Order: sequence, then C-alpha cells, then structure tokens
Amino acid sequence: MVVESTLHYESRDGSGEEGALSEDTRELNLSHRRISEIDLRPLAKCPNLEVLDLSNNLLTQIDLWPLMKCKKLRQLRLRHNRLRRIDVTPLLDCPDLRTIDIDDTVEIVANYDMRAKKLRGLSLEELRGKHPLRWRFDSETMDPLIEVERVRNKLFTELNEIYCSPDNQQILHAELMCRLEAALEDALMREMARAERAEDYKRLYVLERGLEYIRQNAPVAR
Repeated sequence: MVVESTLHYESRDGSGEEGALSEDTRELNLSHRRISEIDLRPLAKCPNLEVLDLSNNLLTQIDLWPLMKCKKLRQLRLRHNRLRRIDVTPLLDCPDLRTIDIDDTVEIVANYDMRAKKLRGLSLEELRGKHPLRWRFDSETMDPLIEVERVRNKLFTELNEIYCSPDNQQILHAELMCRLEAALEDALMREMARAERAEDYKRLYVLERGLEYIRQNAPVAR
C-alpha cells in the first residue's frame, strides 16, 4: 500500500500544495512557483527522493532538517531565491548528494559536533570552492553528549527509586549502574521514535549522533 502525503507552501499568489508524494517519489520540481514559505516535513516520508528543485522562488529561509531522511537525495536546487544563509547540517546524512545549487551570496553553515568527529555523507569540498563554509557549535541544542546525559540522568532517577535501600549500598549501586548502561540505548531509541513521530528532525539527528557515540564507546565485554 502506497501512503501519499501533501506538501504545503505559501506563495505571493496565495497558498499552494503539491500532492501525491509517496515513497516512490524520485523528483520534485517546484521551480518558478513564487514560493515564499515551504514546509518540507512531508518529504521525510519520501526516502527515494533524488532531486528537489526549489529554484527561482522567493524563499528567504528554509528548514532542511526533514531532508536528513532522504538518503538517496542527489541534487538540491535553491538558486535564485532570497536566501542569505542555510544550515546544511542535515545534508551530512545524505550520502549520495552531489549538487547543491545556490547563489554565490548565500552563507553556508553547518554544525560540527566536536566530540563525535566522524563526518557522514556529503562531501563539502566542491561547495566550499564557491562558498566558505562556517562551522558552528551549539552546545545546548546540538551536542549529542548532552542529550545522552539527559537521558542517562532520567534513567538514573527512575532506577534509583527501584533500587532504593539503606542496606548493601555498594552492591545496589553497582547493579544500578549496570542496569543503567543496559537501558540507555533502549531509552535513546525510544526518544528517537518520539522525535520522529513529532517530526522534530533536528532532535532526531542529535539523538542519532548520541546513539552512535555510545555504541562506539561501549565497554568491550570480557
């Protein structure tokens, strides 16, 4: 069964929509629509999308986070809009992306989680040839380790209530910590599922980096 969705946008001519989007959608051309605002969240349900053309519109800003779910995206066309700045962080999760077509005056920024240094997906070298890339680091909203610690603290509080006892504190603490580490990955995956249901793709991205980090740094069983 093919599930279809509809993408909505605002233009100088009024509201508009592009229907019949589905998992089978491979190319979406919205060029020359006089679009001033657009919500890309429906595109997260289009995993086979390869080409997105939003060129020759009136966009002043755009949220690209839903595109992190479009793993087969090859071309993103944004030239001839009114954009001043775009955040390409979510495009790091698009391994097939080869072309980002934008005006030379647009500032390109990306968040680099300094403690999880593995770069994924998009090679930025060609883009960097025309657009100096400015890395930024937002420790409050984009650090995956902060999200891991938030989930860890919540779990610790819950498990501490279960194991609360004045006797054998050392044994109980060791068991608590063992249970905590075992439950952390499951808790992160539940948080990821909530973020995806809420279509909060920025938070989903951060949680995925956190899960990647704890898997890479998990103690080796002896």
